[in-house]
Amino acid sequence: MADKNTATIGFEKQIWDAACVLRGNMDASEYCASFIYASFWFPFAYMIARRRARVQCAKI
Repeated sequence: MADKNTATIGFEKQIWDAACVLRGNMDASEYCASFIYASFWFPFAYMIARRRARVQCAKI
């Protein structure tokens, strides 16, 4: 898969190669679902935890 990408500059190639390594033998749709979960849910959960901590500190 890494040989088929069109990235010619070093940074893009490194990103594509890392994505291919992370994907491994996983089906593309399964990888897409896990990538979307990781890239959107974790920052959202972190934001909620920060807000919750701020509210708890304000109550004290």
